[in-house]
Amino acid sequence: MRFSVIPSMFGITRMKFLFIIVPITLLLIYVFVTFVKILLDSHEDLYDTPADRDRYRKTLAPRPLTPKLVPVIDLELPDDHSTERSSKQKEIRKAFLHAWNCYKRYAWGRDELKPVSKGWIDWMGLGLTIVDSLDTLWIMGLKDEFRIARNWVADNLTFARDADLQLFEVVIRELGGLLSAYHLSGDQVFLTKAIQLGNALLPCLKLENGIPCTRINLRHGFPTFGSISTAEVGSIEMELRELSRSSNIAVFEKVAQDITSHLHRMRKLDSLVPAYINPNGNFMRTASITVGPSADSYYEYLLKQWIQTGKKHDWFIMSCFNILVEF
Repeated sequence: MRFSVIPSMFGITRMKFLFIIVPITLLLIYVFVTFVKILLDSHEDLYDTPADRDRYRKTLAPRPLTPKLVPVIDLELPDDHSTERSSKQKEIRKAFLHAWNCYKRYAWGRDELKPVSKGWIDWMGLGLTIVDSLDTLWIMGLKDEFRIARNWVADNLTFARDADLQLFEVVIRELGGLLSAYHLSGDQVFLTKAIQLGNALLPCLKLENGIPCTRINLRHGFPTFGSISTAEVGSIEMELRELSRSSNIAVFEKVAQDITSHLHRMRKLDSLVPAYINPNGNFMRTASITVGPSADSYYEYLLKQWIQTGKKHDWFIMSCFNILVEF
């Protein structure tokens, strides 16, 4: 059938056909394709069977918790050596102190310093720079500065910010910073604050669909669930496990194991994962499969979690191996 015959079938000219019927048809096709994508992204994973759940739960049973004594790690920087390495260490420490002193002068207690305007940013209200710097201060041998930062944490750090905070950032920076400082110094104040923060995060860790919330209001305990990057979901388990093992409070490690188990049984493509997970706890099938942003730290943490869990769960290391083979 010739093209010119089609417009005549509808009783319109060829120009009206091109400018009216064709755009409407394309629009309808676009709406249909979009609907199918949304339907696929919200659909349950057909490969997540009850048999899969039972098998993976048995292989990922949480280990028994035992009280843990944390030795104080003293990493005092030597001042009596003139070697090249020591010289570089001193220059690095000097550069760090320049940034740290500017933060103390212009933004003390705030999340971040704005170095050009000498202002500050308080996007979480958790003293992020202080908590993030505790382990660096200790390792560099800056014990006086460490003591100042420690006292701020003890006297001023609270978890009552009336704002929606990103779970991922709170866990890896705030909770991770507190736990690192506790393990280096053995100071109980850091563990106490870490436990308080962990308890404040619990409403975000009610895993109805196998994944945590994206954001949480720490003051009111209101979680916000939605689509979340695979990197975020796969990068918070280590801090939660370590909080349980340091405090002997089992709930945090249980949550970490539940998240790990859910990620493990989700269908992948040769161990590669889509960059986003939908609110139903399934990979978004329209999301790109990548080892880059939004998925990167998921892969990074596979090896770390294998080591942290006693090298007992081989799927961690096998996933790493499969990814290397693919690339």
